[in-house]
Amino acid sequence: MTSDAMILWAVYFFILSILGILIGKAMTILFKEGVVRIEDKILRLLKIDAISSMNWKEYLFAIIVFNLFGFIFLQVILMFQDWFPLNPEGKNGLPFWMAFNITSSFITNTNWQNYAGESTLSYFSQMMGLTVQNYLSAATGVAVLIAFIRSLVKKEVSKIGNFWSDITHFTLRILLPLSFILALFLIYQGVPQTFNSSVGIKTLEGKELKVPVGPVASQIAIKMNGTNGGGFYNANAAHPYENPTPLANFVQLVSILLIPVSCAFMLIFMLPRKKDGLPILGVMTVMLLIGVVLSYFAQKQGNPMVQMAFLEGTETRFSLAECSLWSVATTAVSNGSVNCMHSSLSPLAQMIALFNMMTGEVIFGGAGCGLYGMLLYVLMTVFLAGLMVGRTPEYLGKKIESKEIICASFAFLAPGLLNLIFSAWALNYRLGLSSLSQWSIPSILDKKSYPLYPSVITTPLNPFSISFATLPDLVASN
Repeated sequence: MTSDAMILWAVYFFILSILGILIGKAMTILFKEGVVRIEDKILRLLKIDAISSMNWKEYLFAIIVFNLFGFIFLQVILMFQDWFPLNPEGKNGLPFWMAFNITSSFITNTNWQNYAGESTLSYFSQMMGLTVQNYLSAATGVAVLIAFIRSLVKKEVSKIGNFWSDITHFTLRILLPLSFILALFLIYQGVPQTFNSSVGIKTLEGKELKVPVGPVASQIAIKMNGTNGGGFYNANAAHPYENPTPLANFVQLVSILLIPVSCAFMLIFMLPRKKDGLPILGVMTVMLLIGVVLSYFAQKQGNPMVQMAFLEGTETRFSLAECSLWSVATTAVSNGSVNCMHSSLSPLAQMIALFNMMTGEVIFGGAGCGLYGMLLYVLMTVFLAGLMVGRTPEYLGKKIESKEIICASFAFLAPGLLNLIFSAWALNYRLGLSSLSQWSIPSILDKKSYPLYPSVITTPLNPFSISFATLPDLVASN
């Protein structure tokens, strides 16, 4: 481990801690109940009650309705983007299922990309569609966290706050100012922010080349601050227009963890006894540090077959220390952005990234959702420990009973169960099986060209009709 890497990490975590404490304190004040702010009064004029406190059913209903309308809004924008302005390249509307995939991803703060942004989406879709949902999905996660924390700290829980007030305050007073500052900084560093169409340049060989630009900085800012990860360009933060300089790279690294760390400090400030929140912050921090060190060590050791570090797929403008830090940070908080390709990481570094994801991304985790995911682990731990010592399990003065454990167990098991179900479904579906080969789908379905795939070719297009017994033959023939 080099001294440069240690200095980089020390400075990084010091700055992150200072900013996390400041923003966490500001969020504690912002979400204090009983304080009516000007945004609440404006919403009241728009016939939206942002003052009356809600019970959990009303809060949940507001979340569902709000995100349902957001889903429809984004789906329409993507499918009919050729009807809207700010489309200088004349990009066509997206097919229903492609738009559905993108919409589902951005609505849930997942931001998994099945498209190349610079060649697929118009500026209007990037700004009014994806960027807006980057704000709202992050704000929704924090609003749920706030409601959860209120239910923990209150002695009698009947009301947990107002969703419209919470999401408005966090968006306007935390996300928007932070993203505005970051966007200005990125523009200063060289990130494009324009409505002009692609720039034509001539290469050294004399060939004409179109360089895509657009409103990049404004989307990158909330992409990082909101733990979203969906980039303007297909190469994400490895693209020089998204991440032009080492300083821009460092600041974006800070912004990946800024809101999740701030949420952890906010929990400490909101609890009656602040020391009850310190173990949660400590566990998250230690797990993150272990992941960074192990990932860097694995990357530095290199491939023994060629006696070189794992550099394929790595942006050479940045060091292995920065690549390792980014890969661990982005998977720990469900950000999804990359400045080096995760498929090119060493096996151990890939394992660490997968571990961060498979634990539910609770090592600080996404905006809001990471911390309430970790709190579910806390409730389960307290329950099991209480049973082992023969005491009634309690946390923060509240009894942990069967209904809480059933809900927590479902939250733990549901993601893995859904992964297994849909993976099995895909592997029994001939379009899913096509990913096992480098050949295209039409080629696989062609008996004459590839006779080794008879079971796939002759099976009807039914996701439940292909037997698992065909899989070994397919893999062996491939």
